[in-house]
Parts: sequence; structure tokens; C-alpha cells
Amino acid sequence: MRGGRRACRSTPARPRTVGAVTAWYDIKEIETQEWRCGYCGREVASDRGWRASNNGSYATDFVAICPRCDMPSTIGMDGATMPPSQFGESVGHLPDDLDAVYNEARHAVTAGAPNSAALACRKILMHVGVAKGAAEGGSFLSYVNHLSERGYVPPDAHDWIDEIREHGNDANHEIVLITQEEAQNMVDFTAMMLRVIYEYPERGRRAKAARQTLRP
Repeated sequence: MRGGRRACRSTPARPRTVGAVTAWYDIKEIETQEWRCGYCGREVASDRGWRASNNGSYATDFVAICPRCDMPSTIGMDGATMPPSQFGESVGHLPDDLDAVYNEARHAVTAGAPNSAALACRKILMHVGVAKGAAEGGSFLSYVNHLSERGYVPPDAHDWIDEIREHGNDANHEIVLITQEEAQNMVDFTAMMLRVIYEYPERGRRAKAARQTLRP
């Protein structure tokens, strides 16, 4: 998504600090670019950066500076970005180990490795089941049933949680390739499960605590 074409002109040469070691010089005003930054994961828009042109008149590609993290992204006329934005959404209040594996699944989908994403989601299902009281060494179906029967997920959630198990089994025991779309669905389902079990309860506890501290 881009605004109207306009001439590219230089802004005053001044450094832009990135982290503690990098500065950008001779940044130019470019046609406004909108994208999801592959570094900070934010939806952003920027008119600062540089452009490439095949005939000197119209831009074909851009390097835009993220206004949130100050890192550069290459944006093609087809909207493709480099680095690519990470698939999926972050989930709050996760234990560190779960957060690491969940983000690994997101990275795998982003990198076009759907089978790796499937295995990571299956690992998360097993870990969450055991963390919530299921017997270790049980079947993955037993973990799904445990989370559903003990009320950790809504009653209607059983089927989409079972999708994590089903595709995970395919990826682990058989040479049945998981498609990119299936992997994306698995990561989305995993995120929903993690939000219901970890993020929302903790947000509720914190909201309740904050409300109680405001009472006279």
C-alpha cells in the first residue's frame, strides 16, 4: 500500500542512532511505505529511507527505516519485504521455555519450514498437557482430552486443539508433508490454546489486583 508518487529529496544529513552502534546518514524522503517490520514485528509506516529506480523516474524498490526500531527493510513493488515479517502474533505471560518453542514455530512458518513448525506445535501440546496435570508419557490424544475435560480450554475448543495433535502425528511418524497453510493453522491454533491457558488468566489476575489497589 503506497501513496501517490512524489519526488525523492534528501533530508538534512544527520545520524540516526540504531541501538548503540549504528547510525543512518543521508536519509531521503521517499514515497510512504506501510509494512510489518521483520525486526520489531510492528505494523508501521515510514517516508524515510532510500529508493531504487530502473530509469531514474519511478521507484522500483525501497529501503524504508522503521519508525519504531530504526532498522531498515527492503520493500519491493509487489509488497514483499526483507527481512520478512514473522508469521503469527506474540502471546503474553508464557513461561520462558514455552515462549521459545512457540516463537520457533512462528520462525519455521516464516522460513517456509512447515514440518518443523508442526513438530514444535506438537511439542508445545505435550508440554502444556503435562504442566497442567496430565500423566507424562501418555498419548497426545490423552493430553488433548485432559486439557478439554479439566476445563483448561472451552468445550468447543477440543476439535481445533486436536488438529495440533493430528498434524503433529503426520509430521512425526509418517512422510506426509505438511503444507504451509496447515502449518499456519497449527500455529494459530497453538496461539489460541496458549492465550486461553496462560495469557488471559494472568491478564485477569493482574486486572483484578489493579482494581483492588484502587479501592478506598
